Amino acid sequence: MNTHNNRYATDEKPVSSNPSYLSIRSRLFIGFGTVVIVFMLAIGITLAIVTNTKNYTTEVIDTELPTYSNFHELGSELIFLQSTLVAMQHVQEQTFKQQYTYALTKIKASKLNLDNMQPMWVNAEVITGWNTLKPLLDKLFELSNKTDNLHATTNSQSDTTIAQQLVLTTQILDILDGPVNASGNRTGGLYDTQYKILLNGTHTIIADMSNIQIIETTLSILGVIISILIAIYTASSIGRHINIFRQHSSRIASRDLRQNLS
Repeated sequence: MNTHNNRYATDEKPVSSNPSYLSIRSRLFIGFGTVVIVFMLAIGITLAIVTNTKNYTTEVIDTELPTYSNFHELGSELIFLQSTLVAMQHVQEQTFKQQYTYALTKIKASKLNLDNMQPMWVNAEVITGWNTLKPLLDKLFELSNKTDNLHATTNSQSDTTIAQQLVLTTQILDILDGPVNASGNRTGGLYDTQYKILLNGTHTIIADMSNIQIIETTLSILGVIISILIAIYTASSIGRHINIFRQHSSRIASRDLRQNLS
């Protein structure tokens, strides 16, 4: 009888938890914890890129775009001032004096706006160009205050002042819009530099948005794959234990009490 019992005991392994395997609960915690970590990683990376994109967008909207706009406003008013000065050299019209005053007012407003934005600039070329340009603008304003009747062509002092202002406006435009090349176009000035800054900022924003899309798609697919693998692994583990318990339950039901269920 003892031999018979020993034979059964050696044929069947006791239904005890194997210490080399994790429990089902531990597997579930590890599996779903991995999924949570993947999605937390996705959220963290997304927030970092979104913050970076927000900073670039804020810089472009609050600094670079207004700077570019004011540079163009300054350049257009300088060209208008040049035309007015040329007309004042030949025609005695009060209208030209009014246009001259209006252009100077707009130029001063643009200069004030650019001075206020200068502390936010980070590009050395723009800062250097503006610091070179400002003394020329101050000189232009100084000359404009020396003559009361710039439109009077009989006044030699006014003619000299107008000529000096024309030279200054040309020098300022050379810095602002670049010198005139062989084809008659201006290139290489602050316009072009600021445009490149705007272009780079826009490309950075677009690239960041594309990266967010790629990262979110990749991590979402990875999370789904991990979830499926965890579900398959957990289900197979549960199924194996259910089969073992089912077998022993059948033997117990048939009055076979020789199994060790500890």
